[in-house]
Amino acid sequence: MPVSERRDQGLHDRAARWFAVVGLLLFSEAFFNLAVAPTDRVDDASFLRLVWPPIYLGTLWAITYRPRDIVLAARRNWLMMIVVGLCIASTVWSVDPAISLRRAIALAFTTLFGLWLAVRFTPRERLLLLARTFVIIAIGSVLMALLLPRYGIMQEIHPGAWSGAFPQKNKLGQIMVYGAAVFTIVAVTMPDLRRRAIVGLGLCIALVLLSTSMTSLLGLLLMGAAVLSATVLLRRPVLAVLLIYGSLVSAAVLTISLALDADAVFQMIGRDASMTGRTDIWGPLWERLSTRPWLGFGYSAFWHDPEGPAWAIRRAVQWDVPSAHNGWVELWLDVGIGGVVLFGVGFLVATARAVAGAFREVGTETLWTLVFLTLFLLFSISESSIARQNNLVWVMYVAFTAAYGWRPEPRRLRPLARIVWPERHPGQRAPGQGTSTPLR
Repeated sequence: MPVSERRDQGLHDRAARWFAVVGLLLFSEAFFNLAVAPTDRVDDASFLRLVWPPIYLGTLWAITYRPRDIVLAARRNWLMMIVVGLCIASTVWSVDPAISLRRAIALAFTTLFGLWLAVRFTPRERLLLLARTFVIIAIGSVLMALLLPRYGIMQEIHPGAWSGAFPQKNKLGQIMVYGAAVFTIVAVTMPDLRRRAIVGLGLCIALVLLSTSMTSLLGLLLMGAAVLSATVLLRRPVLAVLLIYGSLVSAAVLTISLALDADAVFQMIGRDASMTGRTDIWGPLWERLSTRPWLGFGYSAFWHDPEGPAWAIRRAVQWDVPSAHNGWVELWLDVGIGGVVLFGVGFLVATARAVAGAFREVGTETLWTLVFLTLFLLFSISESSIARQNNLVWVMYVAFTAAYGWRPEPRRLRPLARIVWPERHPGQRAPGQGTSTPLR
């Protein structure tokens, strides 16, 4: 390849990497707390209407790199694409069609960005892009807590807990758990980057502890167990059987303990049996869901209108509830039970692929996919992260489930035109030497 072409390709690759990091940062909602109060909804911030259009236009430009592979990646995850299609179609029966249409379009672009990451970068490159993103967020969170404690440390609700680059402490904890998972996988599978990855891992763990988020702490412990299982136990069947047996026994003991005295169990970890008020929300929500179980209320429409269907929920719990705090219930509110079933089946298929891959070979892609899906399932129980527009967790889910076990064909460059001189025989003059006869 000529020097000029290599230079152009290098510039194109660098531009793609920087666009990916900027996009991931924005989808994480990091540093939005500089403009959004902890009690306000980020989705309703007016300044975001100026932020997202350039990202969406950049995504449309980026997919021109390999449009055919984008289509193939979408076809491989057709269940997920049907769920996204349902979110768009829900505009027809939504209680707020305008908000459903606007946010469903945003979801489509968010999904498209994830598909682009899947086909544009290798598993190693995607993981390193996430590592860069989490480093920026982690360092920024420390600086905001130390230099701008008004924004980086919660003041009124949960005073003293670090929120870093986010409006809420739980958001910081969740993002840092994913960051810790990324740095753990990098340290385990990339020896050349191990030292830097360990530093990043330590920073993420410290921020999880400073956030005082119990769900995030549980996610951190679960992440460590998942990495250990995938790297060691799956290679030793006897230990794997013992682990599975121990997990079943532990789950049975926990279930019996919760049934006998849930309050005592939650007090042991410093929490109440309502999961910080989440179960208080879910009770009234079941009543509302029973009125529209099949199609839901329309994508992202249930909570938008203060006088809409969420009014009764907020009145019952006596606070301004922003979401269901459960990804599965939120999806049910959006598109009905059919969307929940479709996404659940797709999630099981993605998990089965990763588990089957782990028994064949525990590489970077398989290890990360197993750990990510484990954390995704955990956080989906307490946070609304399934099929959310402009959301980093949804981008990661799309990118890594769409790309797992599949490699797009390398992009073929057009061959360069070149002159091929005929082979000279001994004693034959070279073309143009002592003759004016043109080359034929």
